[in-house]
Amino acid sequence: MLKSQAEETQRNVHAQEKKAAEGLKAKIDELEHRLKDSAGLLEKRAGEIAAFKLKAEEAEKKVNAVKNLGQKDRQGPQVQDANQKKSLEQELKEKTLELKQLQEQINHKDGLLSLMAKRNAELADLKSKADQRIDVLEAQLQENEPELRAEDSIPHQNYKPRDS
Repeated sequence: MLKSQAEETQRNVHAQEKKAAEGLKAKIDELEHRLKDSAGLLEKRAGEIAAFKLKAEEAEKKVNAVKNLGQKDRQGPQVQDANQKKSLEQELKEKTLELKQLQEQINHKDGLLSLMAKRNAELADLKSKADQRIDVLEAQLQENEPELRAEDSIPHQNYKPRDS
């Protein structure tokens, strides 16, 4: 009777440890998947930021060109038409606004990249902790298994069969 209880206990312990290890492995797989997704998104965002920075540089060059054109026109002997001057000023305002918007987008994307990097670090930490827990459970399973097997093979000294 004790032997069957020991076997049942051993099966229960083994099943629980196996279930815990499987659960942790599934969580690790999920975290690895999320980490890969985040890394891909991080690369995408980095590309978008680079594109926005390039647009910002181009807009800044255009603004400088318009400013230079305005300065050259003022220095030249010819008087500009009032409509042309207004047009250049309006273009300058639009380019300046566009440059500010691009800079805001870059700042927003940089914030997202920082947040994603923080999330990736948290996921890596969780994965590390889960790996450590799996190692502990596997070590406990290996440690308990010989004891349970030994219990099954040793006759119990206090066990006395009942007379039927």
